[in-house]
Amino acid sequence: MFCTISSVAIYRNDLSPIQKKRWVEVANATFKKEKGNGHDSKECEDAAIGSANAAMLTFKTALFLEGPLVNIKRIEIFKTG
Repeated sequence: MFCTISSVAIYRNDLSPIQKKRWVEVANATFKKEKGNGHDSKECEDAAIGSANAAMLTFKTALFLEGPLVNIKRIEIFKTG
């Protein structure tokens, strides 16, 4: 395992606990994938950090859309499920 929730602060210090959990999931999955492709540890770490940081941009938007009702440009979208 490349990263744990407690070590996220080394790379990012602006994340909520939920975001940290997601960051770790993405980073570890990317690290494992890159390692399986035969890359060295430094390349795997760089790819993992980049992927996790990129995922946070999408994740922050998803958190915004988590409410029961979102009104974007006067279009009401109801959360289901």
